[in-house]
Amino acid sequence: MSMVQRALEWLSTVCAWVAGLAILCIAILGGLDVLSTVFLGRPVDSTVEGTEALMVFSAFMALGILHQRRSYISVDLFYLMFPRAGRKALDVLALVLTGIFFGLIAWRGWIAAFESLAFREFSNGIVAIPLYPSKFALAIGMTVGTLWCILDLARGGRFRNDAPPARSDVEAATPPRP
Repeated sequence: MSMVQRALEWLSTVCAWVAGLAILCIAILGGLDVLSTVFLGRPVDSTVEGTEALMVFSAFMALGILHQRRSYISVDLFYLMFPRAGRKALDVLALVLTGIFFGLIAWRGWIAAFESLAFREFSNGIVAIPLYPSKFALAIGMTVGTLWCILDLARGGRFRNDAPPARSDVEAATPPRP
Protein backbone atom coordinates (compact mmCIF):
# COMPACT_ATOMS: atom_id res chain seq x y z
CA MET A 1 0.00 0.00 0.00
CA SER A 2 1.44 3.35 -1.01
CA MET A 3 1.93 6.31 1.27
CA VAL A 4 -0.56 8.29 -0.83
CA GLN A 5 -3.20 5.60 -0.41
CA ARG A 6 -2.62 5.39 3.36
CA ALA A 7 -2.91 9.18 3.65
CA LEU A 8 -6.11 9.18 1.59
CA GLU A 9 -7.56 6.35 3.68
CA TRP A 10 -6.74 8.29 6.87
CA LEU A 11 -8.33 11.46 5.46
CA SER A 12 -11.42 9.51 4.35
CA THR A 13 -11.75 8.00 7.83
CA VAL A 14 -11.48 11.41 9.51
CA CYS A 15 -14.08 12.81 7.11
CA ALA A 16 -16.37 9.84 7.80
CA TRP A 17 -16.13 10.50 11.55
CA VAL A 18 -17.07 14.13 10.92
CA ALA A 19 -20.03 12.98 8.82
CA GLY A 20 -21.11 10.61 11.59
CA LEU A 21 -20.82 13.35 14.19
CA ALA A 22 -22.98 15.58 11.98
CA ILE A 23 -25.65 12.86 11.79
CA LEU A 24 -25.54 12.51 15.57
CA CYS A 25 -25.96 16.29 15.96
CA ILE A 26 -28.90 16.24 13.53
CA ALA A 27 -30.57 13.50 15.58
CA ILE A 28 -29.97 15.32 18.87
CA LEU A 29 -31.17 18.64 17.46
CA GLY A 30 -34.28 17.04 15.97
CA GLY A 31 -35.04 15.22 19.21
CA LEU A 32 -34.61 18.35 21.28
CA ASP A 33 -36.85 20.24 18.88
CA VAL A 34 -39.61 17.65 19.22
CA LEU A 35 -39.30 17.49 23.02
CA SER A 36 -39.24 21.27 23.29
CA THR A 37 -42.31 21.59 21.10
CA VAL A 38 -44.26 18.90 22.98
CA PHE A 39 -43.34 19.82 26.54
CA LEU A 40 -42.63 23.55 26.34
CA GLY A 41 -44.89 24.48 23.45
CA ARG A 42 -42.00 26.18 21.66
CA PRO A 43 -39.60 24.66 19.10
CA VAL A 44 -35.84 25.13 19.21
CA ASP A 45 -34.91 28.20 17.19
CA SER A 46 -33.26 27.65 13.78
CA THR A 47 -33.54 23.87 13.86
CA VAL A 48 -34.19 23.74 10.12
CA GLU A 49 -31.21 25.95 9.29
CA GLY A 50 -28.92 23.98 11.59
CA THR A 51 -30.09 20.68 10.16
CA GLU A 52 -29.57 21.94 6.61
CA ALA A 53 -26.01 22.98 7.40
CA LEU A 54 -25.23 19.68 9.12
CA MET A 55 -26.78 17.69 6.26
CA VAL A 56 -24.06 18.99 3.95
CA PHE A 57 -21.43 17.62 6.34
CA SER A 58 -23.15 14.24 6.57
CA ALA A 59 -23.53 13.84 2.81
CA PHE A 60 -20.30 15.17 1.35
CA MET A 61 -17.79 14.26 4.03
CA ALA A 62 -18.70 10.58 3.62
CA LEU A 63 -17.92 10.43 -0.12
CA GLY A 64 -14.30 9.40 0.34
CA ILE A 65 -14.97 6.38 2.50
CA LEU A 66 -17.90 5.38 0.29
CA HIS A 67 -15.60 5.28 -2.70
CA GLN A 68 -12.80 3.59 -0.77
CA ARG A 69 -15.10 0.76 0.34
CA ARG A 70 -17.14 0.66 -2.87
CA SER A 71 -20.30 1.18 -0.80
CA TYR A 72 -22.27 3.06 -3.42
CA ILE A 73 -25.31 1.81 -5.26
CA SER A 74 -24.59 0.18 -8.57
CA VAL A 75 -26.86 -1.48 -11.08
CA ASP A 76 -25.18 -4.47 -12.69
CA LEU A 77 -27.99 -5.44 -15.05
CA PHE A 78 -25.94 -4.96 -18.23
CA TYR A 79 -22.48 -4.60 -16.70
CA LEU A 80 -22.14 -8.30 -15.97
CA MET A 81 -23.04 -9.16 -19.57
CA PHE A 82 -19.82 -7.58 -20.83
CA PRO A 83 -16.59 -9.56 -21.06
CA ARG A 84 -13.84 -8.70 -18.57
CA ALA A 85 -12.22 -6.19 -20.99
CA GLY A 86 -15.56 -4.46 -21.55
CA ARG A 87 -16.17 -4.19 -17.81
CA LYS A 88 -12.67 -2.76 -17.37
CA ALA A 89 -13.40 -0.12 -20.05
CA LEU A 90 -16.68 0.76 -18.34
CA ASP A 91 -14.89 1.03 -15.00
CA VAL A 92 -12.31 3.41 -16.46
CA LEU A 93 -15.06 5.47 -18.12
CA ALA A 94 -17.00 5.63 -14.84
CA LEU A 95 -13.91 6.73 -12.94
CA VAL A 96 -13.04 9.40 -15.50
CA LEU A 97 -16.58 10.81 -15.58
CA THR A 98 -16.94 10.62 -11.79
CA GLY A 99 -13.55 12.26 -11.30
CA ILE A 100 -14.44 15.09 -13.69
CA PHE A 101 -17.84 15.58 -12.05
CA PHE A 102 -16.41 15.52 -8.52
CA GLY A 103 -13.50 17.73 -9.57
CA LEU A 104 -15.77 20.40 -11.06
CA ILE A 105 -17.96 20.46 -7.97
CA ALA A 106 -14.86 20.58 -5.73
CA TRP A 107 -13.39 23.45 -7.75
CA ARG A 108 -16.59 25.52 -7.56
CA GLY A 109 -17.05 24.43 -3.93
CA TRP A 110 -13.67 25.85 -2.91
CA ILE A 111 -14.50 29.14 -4.66
CA ALA A 112 -17.90 29.32 -2.93
CA ALA A 113 -16.39 28.40 0.45
CA PHE A 114 -13.73 31.12 0.34
CA GLU A 115 -16.25 33.69 -0.90
CA SER A 116 -18.63 32.71 1.89
CA LEU A 117 -15.81 33.03 4.43
CA ALA A 118 -14.79 36.43 3.03
CA PHE A 119 -18.37 37.73 3.27
CA ARG A 120 -18.97 36.00 6.63
CA GLU A 121 -22.14 34.43 5.20
CA PHE A 122 -24.76 33.40 7.76
CA SER A 123 -28.23 31.86 7.55
CA ASN A 124 -31.34 34.02 7.72
CA GLY A 125 -32.89 32.23 10.71
CA ILE A 126 -33.59 33.47 14.21
CA VAL A 127 -30.16 32.16 15.18
CA ALA A 128 -27.51 33.18 12.65
CA ILE A 129 -25.64 30.01 11.64
CA PRO A 130 -22.44 30.42 9.64
CA LEU A 131 -22.70 28.81 6.21
CA TYR A 132 -19.03 28.74 5.24
CA PRO A 133 -18.20 25.60 7.30
CA SER A 134 -20.77 23.67 5.27
CA LYS A 135 -19.32 24.99 2.04
CA PHE A 136 -15.85 23.93 3.13
CA ALA A 137 -17.25 20.48 4.01
CA LEU A 138 -18.66 20.19 0.48
CA ALA A 139 -15.35 21.23 -1.05
CA ILE A 140 -13.32 18.87 1.15
CA GLY A 141 -15.62 15.92 0.53
CA MET A 142 -15.66 16.40 -3.23
CA THR A 143 -11.87 16.85 -3.27
CA VAL A 144 -11.38 13.59 -1.40
CA GLY A 145 -13.74 11.86 -3.84
CA THR A 146 -11.79 13.29 -6.77
CA LEU A 147 -8.50 12.13 -5.27
CA TRP A 148 -9.88 8.59 -4.90
CA CYS A 149 -10.89 8.59 -8.57
CA ILE A 150 -7.41 9.76 -9.59
CA LEU A 151 -5.76 7.14 -7.36
CA ASP A 152 -7.96 4.37 -8.75
CA LEU A 153 -7.19 5.44 -12.31
CA ALA A 154 -3.47 5.46 -11.50
CA ARG A 155 -3.81 1.93 -10.08
CA GLY A 156 -5.44 0.64 -13.25
CA GLY A 157 -9.03 1.81 -13.19
CA ARG A 158 -10.70 -0.32 -10.55
CA PHE A 159 -14.20 1.05 -9.99
CA ARG A 160 -16.11 -2.03 -8.89
CA ASN A 161 -15.22 -5.14 -6.98
CA ASP A 162 -14.91 -8.26 -9.12
CA ALA A 163 -16.59 -10.35 -6.46
CA PRO A 164 -20.15 -11.44 -7.18
CA PRO A 165 -22.82 -9.33 -5.50
CA ALA A 166 -23.42 -10.30 -1.90
CA ARG A 167 -26.78 -11.71 -0.95
CA SER A 168 -28.90 -9.36 1.08
CA ASP A 169 -29.79 -10.16 4.67
CA VAL A 170 -33.37 -10.79 3.58
CA GLU A 171 -32.29 -13.26 0.89
CA ALA A 172 -29.94 -15.02 3.31
CA ALA A 173 -32.71 -15.36 5.95
CA THR A 174 -35.35 -16.51 3.47
CA PRO A 175 -35.55 -20.30 3.16
CA PRO A 176 -35.33 -21.66 -0.39
CA ARG A 177 -38.58 -22.39 -2.16
CA PRO A 178 -39.55 -26.02 -2.60
